[in-house]
Amino acid sequence: MHSSGPRKTIHRATFIACCMLMMIVPLAYAQQVTSTINGRILDQGDAVLPGVTVTVTNVATGVVRTAVTNEEGLFSIAGLGTGVYVVKTDLSGFAPASRENVRLDVSQTLTVDFKLSLAILTETLTVTAQEPLIETTQSNLANTLDATELQYL
Repeated sequence: MHSSGPRKTIHRATFIACCMLMMIVPLAYAQQVTSTINGRILDQGDAVLPGVTVTVTNVATGVVRTAVTNEEGLFSIAGLGTGVYVVKTDLSGFAPASRENVRLDVSQTLTVDFKLSLAILTETLTVTAQEPLIETTQSNLANTLDATELQYL
């Protein structure tokens, strides 16, 4: 038995629809729905700072992502969702810096540059003094005499 005309047409239409769907789905996944924060970190004299740890925190979700600047002082953190972020820097010998309320939209690449200043070194001196021991439970008066003083008594 051969398929009748209308049934053959339905199978053909279903096959074509499935093929079209298989071609459209990869295109949908190819579209970028995440965003990127990148930037360059310099010191006050405009020299690049490699090795700076950059931390990006999503304010709403608390998700934290980090990157380290390369030899040109550049960093890039991709795959971020939309939302508001805090971007912080950390490098020994330099004061930490941060930017709050950094808003990312869909498929956005945002540049956040920093100029870091030297950390101010502070010294803390702690003096611990011990009070002299005093007997407070008795009212005795005592004195020590040497041998010469005893002879004159």
